[in-house]
Amino acid sequence: SVVDNLGLQNVATACIANNIPHLVIVSSGGVSKPDSPVYKFLNIFGGIMEEKIKGEDTIREMYANLDNNNKDDKQQGGVLTYTIIRPGGLTEDPIRGVSDIELNQGDTRSGRISRYDVAKLCVEA
Repeated sequence: SVVDNLGLQNVATACIANNIPHLVIVSSGGVSKPDSPVYKFLNIFGGIMEEKIKGEDTIREMYANLDNNNKDDKQQGGVLTYTIIRPGGLTEDPIRGVSDIELNQGDTRSGRISRYDVAKLCVEA
């Protein structure tokens, strides 16, 4: 829970303070569905899903409160953004590539994905 909520807040605070242009967050599929069996199962382990969604919500609020439109590019470093990636179950399978990855807004589906594909998504985000 310390990593998924407070740790994420600390990372975002450091990114904002240092004008890091883009923060990429790896969360979990199903994190916004507290009634789902996956959420309930994973949440047994220290409330991990609750902490992940709290962390995500805090990041959304932190970045929404930034005044990206009025930044002096030379002084502030320009617009600061973030991406949240919510993969399903992680596997040790080899990279499958973009043809087998489905991108959606929100938390609509869950499946299985290679850790390598998640890493590639993070780099590309």
